[in-house]
Amino acid sequence: MEAQIPFQMRDALPDLYDHWIAKDLLTYLNLAMGSRKRGEFLKIANRPNRYLSRDAFEEATVSFDALLEYYEEKDWMCQRIRKLEQESPNILDLVLGHQIDLIIDIPAQGAERSHDGFVIRRNAIETGVNVLTALDTARALVTSLENRAKELTLVDIATVKNA
Repeated sequence: MEAQIPFQMRDALPDLYDHWIAKDLLTYLNLAMGSRKRGEFLKIANRPNRYLSRDAFEEATVSFDALLEYYEEKDWMCQRIRKLEQESPNILDLVLGHQIDLIIDIPAQGAERSHDGFVIRRNAIETGVNVLTALDTARALVTSLENRAKELTLVDIATVKNA
């Protein structure tokens, strides 16, 4: 005031918990802890866009069975709904918890590729879990493990000529 510098004073600092991101996070946490309130589902149902219709949430308490019935014609949507009610631990939980040593996951070819498989493989590699993505490699591993008791010799595959 003595230096005649203009300023504005605010009565209160903004509340972090009034921000929409904090409110959505709290809603996600409530749903993760078992809440099935329609209002909470509607609040985050399409963040990000999941193509869920407001009409699918008719009752005050959301039922996964009712959602499956509403979307019975759309297999891809039923698959997403079943994931929501999937209990823990699932494969990804086990990978991230270092409770799995090896994953054999053969990715499907074409448009029907699974995003879940990609996420599992990626997280497995990032956490040091061995991943096999070819059936012939998995067979070779099984054969070598079966023959472990026998005398095995290593062969440098760079020196092997194609027959």
